Amino acid sequence: MCKLYCLSIFIAAAAVCGCKEKESPFIQEGEFFIQDENWVDAEKAFKDALAEGPELAKAHLGLARIYQHNQKYPDVIYSIYHYDRFFELNPDAESENLFKEERQKVEEQLVKMAVDSSPEVTRIRNSAQAQESAWGREKTQLQNQIARLEEQLRAARSSAVSTTPSRTTQETTRPSRTTQGSTSDEPIIYTVTKQDTLSKIAGRFYRDTSKWTIIYEANKDTLPNPNSLKVGQSLVIPQLEE
Repeated sequence: MCKLYCLSIFIAAAAVCGCKEKESPFIQEGEFFIQDENWVDAEKAFKDALAEGPELAKAHLGLARIYQHNQKYPDVIYSIYHYDRFFELNPDAESENLFKEERQKVEEQLVKMAVDSSPEVTRIRNSAQAQESAWGREKTQLQNQIARLEEQLRAARSSAVSTTPSRTTQETTRPSRTTQGSTSDEPIIYTVTKQDTLSKIAGRFYRDTSKWTIIYEANKDTLPNPNSLKVGQSLVIPQLEE
C-alpha cells in the first residue's frame, strides 16, 4: 500500500514539474528507492539531485515524503521545509489537494510532538500514570484483605458448626466464671471509624480497654502494629465467653 501511495505522489508531481527533472538520474533513482521503501538510499539520491540542481522540485518533494515517513523530530520540520520549497518551485502544485493534504498531516504531527514533549504535559501524564498505579496497588491490597477476612469467617463458622454441643451437653459442660475472658468461635466484623484505637474498640465490645490485645492478635495479618488502624478498615472482633 505504501509503495503504491508513494508512487501516486510522484505521478502527480510529474504533471506539474519540468522536463529537466525527468532527465535527472538522481530523481529516477530516488523514486525507485522510495517504491522499494529504501529510505536511506532514496534520501541520498534526492540530496545528490539537489546538489546537481537546487531548483529540482521533485527532489524537494521526495525529501519531504521521506522525512514525513520518519515521523520523528526534527525530520518533520525538514519535511515541511521541503514541501514549501516544492510549492515555491511549482506554484501550480498548490492547487493539488494531494500535496496540500500531505503537508497538513506533517504540520499536525509537529504540533502533536510539541504538545506531547512539553514539560507540563509530561508532568500531568506522569502524575496520572503514578496515580493509576497507586489505585491498582490499593485495589489489590483491599482485595487481599477481603479474601483473608472471608477465609477467617469461613473457618470460624466451620469450626463453630463442628464443635457446637447438644443442649444437654451445654447444660452439663457450661464453663465456670473462671474461664471468662477466653474467646468463642463466632467473631464480629467491625469497621474502623475516625479516632478509633484498639483500646476504645475493646472498651466498646468487652467493657475492658485492657483486652485490646485480643483484637490485635486476631488481626495481626492486617495490622503491622497496634497503632496502624485506618478508617474503613475491617477488624475481626472475637466474642468473649460469659
